[in-house]
Amino acid sequence: MEKVYDIIIIGGGTAGMTAAIYGCRLGKRILIIEKKFFGGQIISTPEIENYPAFPSANGYTFATGLHSQIEALNAEQVSDEVTGLKRVAASSEMADAAQANASSEMIGATHADASGGMANPEQADTADDIKSAKQTNASGFWRIICKKSLYSARTVIIASGTESRKLGLAGEDKLLGHGISHCATCDGALYKNRTVAVVGGGNTALEEALYLSLLCRKVYLIHRRSVFTGDLSLQQRIYNTDNVQLLLNSRIVALNGKDRLQSVELCACGQNSAADTSSGTNGNAKRNDSVNADTANSNISGNKRSETNGHAANNNAKRNDPIRAGVFNSNASGNRPLSENTTSGVSENMDGGSAETLQIDALFVAIGQIPQNQPFAGTVALDPHGYIIAGEDCHTDASGVFAAGDCRTKDLRQLVTAASDGAIAATEAIKYLR
Repeated sequence: MEKVYDIIIIGGGTAGMTAAIYGCRLGKRILIIEKKFFGGQIISTPEIENYPAFPSANGYTFATGLHSQIEALNAEQVSDEVTGLKRVAASSEMADAAQANASSEMIGATHADASGGMANPEQADTADDIKSAKQTNASGFWRIICKKSLYSARTVIIASGTESRKLGLAGEDKLLGHGISHCATCDGALYKNRTVAVVGGGNTALEEALYLSLLCRKVYLIHRRSVFTGDLSLQQRIYNTDNVQLLLNSRIVALNGKDRLQSVELCACGQNSAADTSSGTNGNAKRNDSVNADTANSNISGNKRSETNGHAANNNAKRNDPIRAGVFNSNASGNRPLSENTTSGVSENMDGGSAETLQIDALFVAIGQIPQNQPFAGTVALDPHGYIIAGEDCHTDASGVFAAGDCRTKDLRQLVTAASDGAIAATEAIKYLR
């Protein structure tokens, strides 16, 4: 007879394990499916400083502590990779199994009460379980399709998380948590009054640079194009932040450091790539953006921001800003970034030009997140970026399916919000079961 779980949780990160804690404490049959390792991305964070009541915690310690909690509550766990999710009509055998499980819980609770002991606080829940089980044939089950096996549940919580997009360079994985980070809010305070770099050109990269500028002595913002893709308001703030130095038309080609990141090697990119021409420089000029106008006129010697307008350049000149002055030399090789922290001639780029070594204490990679929602694309609605569309109540557009943590649409993806989502999703799933 096939086993039917009340809640199957897909993903063993903070959101998934928190959901398991709430589900188990309410006496539900819980299964967590995790394809890699329990803990999620937080496990590689050397120090957590922004989680309530834990001013300083190690990511591995946090994750293993959370895992110990779900084991103590007897949450079932399986190592498998989910490849699909679909709604199926329940067979009478499955319905009978669900009703039998609920009935046995109810009998045990009634027996305990009749014998003079304390009544089971879940008695009301088990009564609801019986009622729900009787409706199984009409409502059906969710079938979770995995590489190794199949599982069935009355509700599903998707907590599949995201993966940070990587640079794809040698040594990157080894240096993660040792000078390379994907979260300034998580790790920025570790580099207070030091020199760091952010790589990326979207909103996340601009926000990371602005946040780090409040903590660090200097922040390099490295972008492979001559214009940013982030909001104009964020761009303007970047231009007006004294300790942020732009290294545009530049790409990282190597990471240096054995046990800890010590420097990165930069090569110049072409100033006017096809992508820039179609969506950057020309597009901005057509719109007459106040921030990005005159982007094409980037060959002015000593102009720190080749993508900015004349007002920004003049403002820098008036301040005689030593940080921004002379960052780019306007040579044919493409505005190579030059600064006191770089040395030239370290390696050759693909175009035959030399590279510079930039000495930094940390590199924050902000070139995008990849939500792990591909198996659910045909079951729940995804936004254009691949995130599951779900509000603060964690409901998706599929009945009985909930989304928690970084995999869903939300403004803030942090450890504390993942835990919150897990609690909410489990609570909403239990309401659904009733």
